[in-house]
Amino acid sequence: MTSNDRNQGPRVQIDRDLSRGHLMLEFMRSKFGDLRRYRTLDLGSGSGGISRALARVMNSVVCADINPARIRACQAKILAFDDGANQRCVIARAEALPFLDNSFDLIVLNGVLEWVGGQSASPAIAQKSALQEAERALRPGGHLYLAIENRLFPAFLLLDPHTHYPLVNMMPRRLARWLSGLTQRPVFSNYIYSYWGLRKLVEGSFPTAEFFMPVPHYHVPESILPLESRKRITAEVKKLLLNPDEPLKYRLTLLHDLAVARLSLTRLLTPYFVVVARKS
Repeated sequence: MTSNDRNQGPRVQIDRDLSRGHLMLEFMRSKFGDLRRYRTLDLGSGSGGISRALARVMNSVVCADINPARIRACQAKILAFDDGANQRCVIARAEALPFLDNSFDLIVLNGVLEWVGGQSASPAIAQKSALQEAERALRPGGHLYLAIENRLFPAFLLLDPHTHYPLVNMMPRRLARWLSGLTQRPVFSNYIYSYWGLRKLVEGSFPTAEFFMPVPHYHVPESILPLESRKRITAEVKKLLLNPDEPLKYRLTLLHDLAVARLSLTRLLTPYFVVVARKS
């Protein structure tokens, strides 16, 4: 938190995404080491809360979003709370990034990939293109940080977390899109994936991909643990459940996490994935 943040007093609520960014930084430090020279692209940055957290540690951060209003909000926050010397905001589509090859050390897609291709005839092809563009814009040895929901999490099979269409994640994509097209609402296009589907998608562009389980949520990643680390996940979830201030929705998710870890079903039933992929 900067002195400007503190000086605004209690009337200003600290940006939730800024707090999220600080939690993500803890994981990134443990995974990547010294971040001070990192040139980072926060793709789908929204109003830039995560970007602001990253910029306080990293060499430079570009906030990119397809929505001009969100980019204006991002610029306003930078001016209000930071000097902005190492940050810039750009309107960009994930499928056609306006950056040269090898421009970044890290690209962040945090809760963004599922929104790519919303106006496309084939969201899956658009998502594949976005990952190819990320790979192109990364330097050799650079990393992609990706967070997304698990299609097979039981709650998401019953109700899609983005569109709130029922049962669409149980159906073949074509059927889900056809049925949603019969309604007065937008055609279903927020594709999320199982562990196996996501691995196949990511490894189409990145040869090396590691999967992690964020707890209690990738929006509030108090810990980001290797997906197969049953004992570590169990210990961390138990610790978080001891917090009396944990919101009920996260407490229920943690109880689910505890059960799937004990049953060694994290690949199948974890609610959320964090993926770290490396460009060769």
